[in-house]
Amino acid sequence: MLLVRTGPRARWAADPSANMATKELVTTRTVDNATPAVGSEVMFTLTMVNDGSSDATGVELTDALPSGYTHVSDAASVGTYVPATGLWTIGALGNGVTATLAIRATVNASGTYLNTATAAGDQNDPTTVGDDLE
Repeated sequence: MLLVRTGPRARWAADPSANMATKELVTTRTVDNATPAVGSEVMFTLTMVNDGSSDATGVELTDALPSGYTHVSDAASVGTYVPATGLWTIGALGNGVTATLAIRATVNASGTYLNTATAAGDQNDPTTVGDDLE
């Protein structure tokens, strides 16, 4: 249990939040070709790790391909990915466990190319750093 100082006279009190189960979902995304030609394929790889103090449940990541790409294939190490919605349902992700999603797409001649990803889960997440990608 963490003790926190509550006043100038050095009185101490227990911090109940110190015992809360937390998840810390950290997501990264890479692409195998940052300057692809129109009509070529690119591979986006999303990696999520639970760096929290406990297992995470209800873990989901939403990363829908924008209009500048056409979905070709995908492969998830855990869970399922639905290309039409961009929802990757991971489910449970143990403390220190990593999940990976690879999405292969064709580059279209026009459209939006910047995509975003948003992660969520059932447990408290003390920071949002690494939860959302742009």
